[in-house]
Amino acid sequence: LPFINLRSDLLLVAASDYHQFDDLLTGEEKALKNKARGIMEKEIAPIMTEIRSCGLVDIMLLFFFNVTFGCLLSSGLPLLLLGKAAILHHLVIGLHGVILLLQYWEKAEFPFHAIPKLASLGLAAGTTKGYGCPGLSLTASAISTAEVARVDASCSTFILVHAFLVMPTIDLYGSEAQKQKYLPSLAQFKTLGCWALTEPDYGSDASSLRTAATKVQLVWKHFFFFQNIKLQIFCDDDNVAVPHYLIMLVFILEVPSAAAGSGGTGTGGKVGLPALDVALAFPQATPASLFPPAVSDYYQFDDLLTDEEKALRKKVRGIMEKEIAPVMTEYWEKAEFPFHAIPNLATLGLTGGTIKGYGCPGLSLTASAISIAEVARVDASCSTFILVHSSLAMSTIALCGSEAQKQKYLPSLAQFKTVGCWALTEPDYGSDASSLRTAATKVPGGWHLDGQKRWIGNSTFADVLIILARNADTNQLNGYVYRRSMQGIPCLLTMNAIHYFRFIVKKGAPGLKATKIENKIGLRMVQNGDIILNKVFVPEEDRLTGINSFQDINKVLAMSRIMVAWQPIGISMGVFDICHRYLKERKQFGAPLAAFQLNQEKLVRMLGNIQAMLLIGWRLCKLYESGKMTPGHASLGKAWTSRKAREVVSLGRELLGGNGILADFLVAK
Repeated sequence: LPFINLRSDLLLVAASDYHQFDDLLTGEEKALKNKARGIMEKEIAPIMTEIRSCGLVDIMLLFFFNVTFGCLLSSGLPLLLLGKAAILHHLVIGLHGVILLLQYWEKAEFPFHAIPKLASLGLAAGTTKGYGCPGLSLTASAISTAEVARVDASCSTFILVHAFLVMPTIDLYGSEAQKQKYLPSLAQFKTLGCWALTEPDYGSDASSLRTAATKVQLVWKHFFFFQNIKLQIFCDDDNVAVPHYLIMLVFILEVPSAAAGSGGTGTGGKVGLPALDVALAFPQATPASLFPPAVSDYYQFDDLLTDEEKALRKKVRGIMEKEIAPVMTEYWEKAEFPFHAIPNLATLGLTGGTIKGYGCPGLSLTASAISIAEVARVDASCSTFILVHSSLAMSTIALCGSEAQKQKYLPSLAQFKTVGCWALTEPDYGSDASSLRTAATKVPGGWHLDGQKRWIGNSTFADVLIILARNADTNQLNGYVYRRSMQGIPCLLTMNAIHYFRFIVKKGAPGLKATKIENKIGLRMVQNGDIILNKVFVPEEDRLTGINSFQDINKVLAMSRIMVAWQPIGISMGVFDICHRYLKERKQFGAPLAAFQLNQEKLVRMLGNIQAMLLIGWRLCKLYESGKMTPGHASLGKAWTSRKAREVVSLGRELLGGNGILADFLVAK
């Protein structure tokens, strides 16, 4: 990717302090801020693309200054984004506290080698005095934490948990012996701390936690009593009289070094036991592997569908819930495509959508659209896989290919015996597709393709790759379809806009390389790739003549935009269904979460959005089928449904609390 100056591991100069907040700081606070910024930019930024944050989990913060640090963390995140744009007019400070787990991004491991670098920040137990702690002002600690969050939120929360939950608990409520024993090593990150409050059944309702401490003959070591809201400390003495209004005890548990894994001085790797199955770890709610009933059709949209469309919708819903839902989380986490599921996807009967003949279903556009929504309801990655294959690759061949080429390629594509992709975007040109640089040069007997494509879905394993390029002679856009061999059948199709062409190329044509894009946080099952073309030869005799202007390509894009507009509709339906079931199952403060009006209001907003999105999508289909749809209709519909889906998913993430960042409960995906 040539935009090296936009890479996060080479951060731009901080430019978000538009109202000159630095003027409010002391010299010492400025110095600490600059130190933290320098270390984070130099030491942490280069490795943070390897780091994966599990997400955001709301927690109850015990101490008042944790509220401050939580706010500064949430302000540090827009500092990074707005710093690049240099248009900050005010700081956005909202969250009262978050916790993230620091892990390597793809490996899901903790980068222990970065701990010494974090220790050099000098932030551990910022305001604590003595015991090797820096004794900073609250302001200095807060702004330094924001500087850490500016570069990486996971690092900042790792520090928050260790230094502003664990260490202050010991400092404020521990005995002098306990402070002497634990704080010095914690302050130097020689030992690491965590703070355990929430339970599977009780998150926000922390006062109802069930973890029990039973008195035995041995004396309890290292514990605190929580009395009402105010904390009071009792010595670990056999003769301590425990008051009857005691509601909580706090213990310090020392983990033997052999059981602690690599610890603060290790080199990394997975630490601890394998993860609990989510059904055991969180029995109060059902994960998305057992998909919930569909409950989002509040205005009875089904009444607008034909019997055939209803039957297809029901069929797709059943297959997706039964065959895809149980495996999607595993493959999303691995960022791999579940190839074994392709036969199940083939049984949906969607590939080729509205194409008639050649083994394609010949559906109405409405039937094809609502079926894609049903796929997206369970898994957005699967719907993207089908959209690229069917609505772009197959539609291009159906609309622009010769009869012989339709006969040759469409039947195998319709049965998923072969897979297609469609390559337009490049590293330098995404939305500005008219400026693409991939070139087609005329040579004796055919053409040479040279250039690079990026973000091409299915490209790493597709059998048919449609590639747009620029004719070096006419300077017009060209498109090329590379056909990988399946059981010895080689071909490469090519199309030329204004003078579009398709060509068939022998297997083993040198110069084409497709590699997977790593470190995605969305649509992780979709294998987006980089394609490099280096003098890929296309023979003239295999040219396709079905495209004569860019308007021919627009025929493909017009239909695909409608299908893409239905994808966020399906995503929103799935999120609502999951949240609806979750809020009825999950209990806090003695009642289901669905009983609280604040949650009901969010559900109503989600449900209302879905009803409007369904009607917009349905109207788009009818406009297209009647020949009245314009490009503006399609673009508005796609943009509007996408925006509303983002609101639905954002509300769903709030409703699920900590589980909103787990792929097991769909919303995070």
